[in-house]
Amino acid sequence: MNYRPDPLTRIMARAARGIMTMPEPLLRLIARPPRNGRGYLLDADVAMSLALLKIIGSGKGIGELEAAEARYEIDREAYLAGGPGPKVRTRDEEIAGVPVRRYFGFPLADATAPAVLFINSPGLWRTSRRAIDELAGAVRLALEVRQ
Repeated sequence: MNYRPDPLTRIMARAARGIMTMPEPLLRLIARPPRNGRGYLLDADVAMSLALLKIIGSGKGIGELEAAEARYEIDREAYLAGGPGPKVRTRDEEIAGVPVRRYFGFPLADATAPAVLFINSPGLWRTSRRAIDELAGAVRLALEVRQ
């Protein structure tokens, strides 16, 4: 699945990213409570991210959704929280009949660069390559197993 945000989601993402640039004391003041359910103090940006997801998220927990809906929602939340995508080229390929995504264009993309191999079986994990695209910062090869 290739997530494509609708115009409203794009606007919400820009607004959320603008809010996240506020100074930490202001984030901590706005994002109440600054503690998780177990009472641990959260960083201001984490507390604000969770507060924003309550407002602009689907309203359902990932575990309450069907697998395809959960992957879509995780991709959407990754887009909302992830900022602009990395400035890299990607190419979807197949290796032995398995879809993979190759990433090119990282400044350190040579033989000594760190690499991440992400193997995703959507039946086990409720995520997708899109969510990883938004969050990872190393040279990556993403493999997604479909049934």
